[in-house]
Order: sequence, then structure tokens, then C-alpha cells
Amino acid sequence: MNGSGFRCENCGGTENSVVTKKEMLPVRGEDIEIESNVRVCICGNEIFDEILEDENLTKAYDEYRKRHHLLSPQDIRGIRGKYNLSQRTLGKILGWGEITFHRYETGAIPDSSHHKILKLLEDPNVMRNLLIEAQDSIPRSTFKQAMEKINSVLEEKEDDDFFYLLRKKTEYPSVDVESGYKQFDLEKFTNVVLYFAQNISQLWKTKFNKLLFYLDFNFFKEFTVSLTGLKYVRFEHGPVPKDYDGLLWGLEKSGFISITPAESGAYSGNLVLPLAEYDPDVFSKMEINILEQVKEKYGHYSSTEIRDLSHKEKGWLETSFGNVIPYYYADFLN
Repeated sequence: MNGSGFRCENCGGTENSVVTKKEMLPVRGEDIEIESNVRVCICGNEIFDEILEDENLTKAYDEYRKRHHLLSPQDIRGIRGKYNLSQRTLGKILGWGEITFHRYETGAIPDSSHHKILKLLEDPNVMRNLLIEAQDSIPRSTFKQAMEKINSVLEEKEDDDFFYLLRKKTEYPSVDVESGYKQFDLEKFTNVVLYFAQNISQLWKTKFNKLLFYLDFNFFKEFTVSLTGLKYVRFEHGPVPKDYDGLLWGLEKSGFISITPAESGAYSGNLVLPLAEYDPDVFSKMEINILEQVKEKYGHYSSTEIRDLSHKEKGWLETSFGNVIPYYYADFLN
């Protein structure tokens, strides 16, 4: 490559190229080895290239951060952005000054005490306490907006924590024919609920648990594995997912659905209403096809009709009350 914009101080020539070599760069008193890119004249003399030197220094800083588990500039910007705070405002809250944040977000490595504080800011509870302590040093409108954002982050964190606990609580120690040879998939279950709630008018809770049964057992019949990993228990009114009420309560608490008492003529029960859009990317093409088939085949049934239909299934007839219906009965679906 002809770097005509660079002149060699040794020979005066302008013909040069960029080569890669191992190099040790000092960072905070520690030698860091990196693959440096340097500009070299055809005479062998190295030529100073400010852009390449900056890139090499950035590589060394990144390697130092990696060794010592330090936050990157992107991490620090992310923490500030998480609470929608400007460099100036967050600097005032911490008593650091705007220029300090600017330096850290453009590549400077925080000292040990500052890094510890930045790590603590990842916890919205810590951020809220610091904001309250510093409220007299920032405009009231800024304080209010920041507090609203922090409260929103805390609510999201609570939902995420609850969803994680729900997932852990519903994991099976092992998978077998009772679960359709699949670990329970809370994400798939959530989106199945949202799919049916969005695509079937008046989705009664009683009807919905039968739709789940036909979805999983039809999928197992085709592919020898359950779609959701739910286990189905033989109850008086037909097959019901194990821990069904607890799972729906968890989705309601997480803000995905609403369970609403309702009446329709002589029938009364609970409707499953969606509060979020289902995510089609969660499903494979085969899974979407079975979802649509089950919706088309069973979606028009009333709660009573689909209950009566489930009572004719061999799996329900031959399983004792309160026991799990094994998925091998999928081969005998009506």
C-alpha cells in the first residue's frame, strides 16, 4: 500500500505499508501484549501514524479491562443511558464532574474507587438512593424524570426476577414421556398463551387448557416431542396442564395476560385476555403450522364442546384421576 500522505524521517520516502507485529504497551504500570498495526517505510523505518497508534492503545486498554474485569466505555454509557441521565447530571449526583464521565466514556480507565461506584450503579436501588441524596444539586424536573425512569427500571427488574424464579420453579429434574421428552419451555408457553388469546375471540380459561392439550399432543404425534413441555393431568373436566393455575397467575403477574371473570348467556367463567403481542420468532415453522392447525380445528368449539371432546380421548379415559396422561396416547387422538 502506498501511504503517500506519510513521509519517512529516515529516507524521506513516501512508499510505505501497514504491518502487524506483537508489541508490549504499558497500561497502569502493567505490560500488555497486543497485535499492533504499524506503518513501515520500504527502508524498514517505522512511521508515526496517529490513527494506528490510537487503535493500538485502545486494544491494550481493552485487554487490560478484560484481565481485570473492568467496565468498558460502552458499559459505562449503557449504565448512564439506563437511567436517561446526561453526563453532567450523573456527574453532579456522584460529585465527579461532567469531564470525568466524558473521559471514561471515550476510553479512559476509571480508577479503582470510581470503578467500584460505577459497578454499584448497575443496581437501580443504589441509583435511586444516590439520586435522593443529590436531589438538591440538580433541577427538580431532572430529579422527577430520573426518579420515574428508575422506578420503571425497578418494575422491569422485578418482573424479570419473578419470571426467572417462575422458570426455575417449573423446571423438571428430568424429562420423559410425561413431559413429551421436553423440558418445560416457559417462553414458548407464554407465547402460545398470547397466540391463542390474540387469535381466538372469547378465550375461556376452561377452553384454553384443552387447546393446550390438543396443541402439545398433536405436535407430539407429528414429531415425537412436546411443543411446550407441559404435563397434562386427568381431571374431571378433561386434561389440564399441571400447575395450570399457578402458571397463568405467573403470566398475569408478569403483565402478559389478564384473567377476567365474565359471562356469556348461561355460561360464566374466566376469560384469558392478552396484554402483549406474541412473538412469532419464538416458534419454528413446524410449530407455527401446528398452532394454526389447532386454532382452525378446535378454535370454534365452545368450552363445553371441547371439554366433551376431550372426554372421548383414550388418554383421558384410561388415566386415573389426578395422574399425568403420558404422551404416547397422542397416537390415539380422535
